[in-house]
Amino acid sequence: MPIRVWVLALNDGEAEEIVSLLEECCERSLVSQQRWGASWAALETEIQLTLHRFRNENPKGEIVGIELSGTNNFEASNIDHHFYDDEPR
Repeated sequence: MPIRVWVLALNDGEAEEIVSLLEECCERSLVSQQRWGASWAALETEIQLTLHRFRNENPKGEIVGIELSGTNNFEASNIDHHFYDDEPR
């Protein structure tokens, strides 16, 4: 089983459902309090520190962001069902 952590902002009903599904599947999630337009750059300091620790302790572990804009320094993937011309998500 891969070691992974999911990162998302709890900013709507869709995000609430995603967190619930992740919990049901015993997946680890880090939840930001950002509103719509959430970004990797605006993640809370505690979440950023947790991700740096995760990456150092699990170099092959997977970090997956859900609907976070911008680039990240965690070698993370980002998934989004929306389409943005200026950003490949």
